[in-house]
Amino acid sequence: MGASAVLSDISAVHVLTAARERYSNPESVRSYMAVVVAFFRWCAEAERQWADPAWFRRIKLRTMKTDKPKVTIAPPERVADFLYNVPAKYQAGFALQFFAGLRPEEMVAKDS
Repeated sequence: MGASAVLSDISAVHVLTAARERYSNPESVRSYMAVVVAFFRWCAEAERQWADPAWFRRIKLRTMKTDKPKVTIAPPERVADFLYNVPAKYQAGFALQFFAGLRPEEMVAKDS
């Protein structure tokens, strides 16, 4: 399959093979496949019709399911010990992250 392949010549096998060649993590393969599915849908929209919707529906993009690692939650005593040893100016932010589930990037103040 070259860079100039005709859409109707691309099969699910081609797409899955390309995904697996690029990524070893099943989650990455699944993300890649989701992007490809979105692209195929876009190509098949009425104003474009670059791909026949019937052709698109025939392609079944399957990926292997993976077991998600179990998320562990720190016991309150460990969190309290951690917060005790953090400089005071960071304690409120870390407490929000621990107890409200905020991600570090959500803690960054936005310039207005």
